Amino acid sequence: MRRAQSSQPEADEGELLLTDQRPGTEPGSSTRARSPESRRKNGSAFDRARSMWGTRPGRLGVFIVIWGALLGLIVSLAAGAAPGWLLGGFVIFAAVIGALVVRPRTAYLVIPVPAPAYLIAGVIVGLVHDRANDTTHAILAASAVQWIASGFVPMIVATGLAIIITAVRYVNDRRDLFDGRRFGHRARRG
Repeated sequence: MRRAQSSQPEADEGELLLTDQRPGTEPGSSTRARSPESRRKNGSAFDRARSMWGTRPGRLGVFIVIWGALLGLIVSLAAGAAPGWLLGGFVIFAAVIGALVVRPRTAYLVIPVPAPAYLIAGVIVGLVHDRANDTTHAILAASAVQWIASGFVPMIVATGLAIIITAVRYVNDRRDLFDGRRFGHRARRG
């Protein structure tokens, strides 16, 4: 491709004005191509999305886990499933995403959320799923214990993953701080 003549419109900053030399086009027609510097500066949607991981406030991670439990509740009710791995899978996935999306220093806020989120959603799903058992308070209480117990393993897995992700991210954040990487230079060692 060759540079356009002066009769062509001028390129904006960060763009190169190129002539189109494809067959079947008018001679002298131009297209605008973005320079690599301009693309890096503005970033693609993928780069912007990637840069958002680990930069959000801690309360967003809490809300992600709550919304995951709510979504699991809706899917479990739509599927007619009892509380268990379907609801637990949504809580586990939401706990992992919630722990990864927040800043390393605020990821600890996600750790206690999966258990109560599953507990509330599991009781609601159980009440709707086992409507015939709500004749007495004793039967309802026994059923509630069973609904909560069916989610014990998913609650443990979700909380454990949140703890592991938080610990790893916190250690890496502290190491980066002490190495000086956060400030764009390498610290002297020795």
